[in-house]
Amino acid sequence: LFVADNRAGLSIIDVSDPSVPELVSQYDTDDWTYGIAIQNDLMYVCDYEGGLKIAHLGDPLHPALLGTCDIDHAWKVVAQGPYAYVVDVVVNGDYWIRVVDVSDPYHPEVVGSLQPGDWVNELFIDGDYLYAANMDNGLRIIDVSTPSAPSIVATYPLQDVRDVVIRDNYA
Repeated sequence: LFVADNRAGLSIIDVSDPSVPELVSQYDTDDWTYGIAIQNDLMYVCDYEGGLKIAHLGDPLHPALLGTCDIDHAWKVVAQGPYAYVVDVVVNGDYWIRVVDVSDPYHPEVVGSLQPGDWVNELFIDGDYLYAANMDNGLRIIDVSTPSAPSIVATYPLQDVRDVVIRDNYA
């Protein structure tokens, strides 16, 4: 079990016996760890001012850092295929979604950006669409079929949206 443990970085917990969880390792990041995504044997870590870190999980107790993408304040992340989608909280409080090409995990780079509105809590990716839980601005549905030019295709007005998950065409 990998836990974004804020100031402690990344905590790795053995839950083979769920009644007795045990901390087995910690991965010290440069800053505060807020979000994690895992795709195959790669882990994407939002390390706030440390950017997006990509680590190999060949040895899950000792993730090996492969590369870092410079992002002002990496907050949340989801990954699909050769892209990671990162919520970036810039200094003035604006929230951006950065599309990061991770096809070369040693040299990830931002290839697209979108400002979806205020405070983005969580992301969910499904095919060519990224769904953003956008707090007081509701649900944002973003077309990411062209990674260099993500665009909002719909907004659904909800109040205080904290998370989003898609299943069978329902959000």
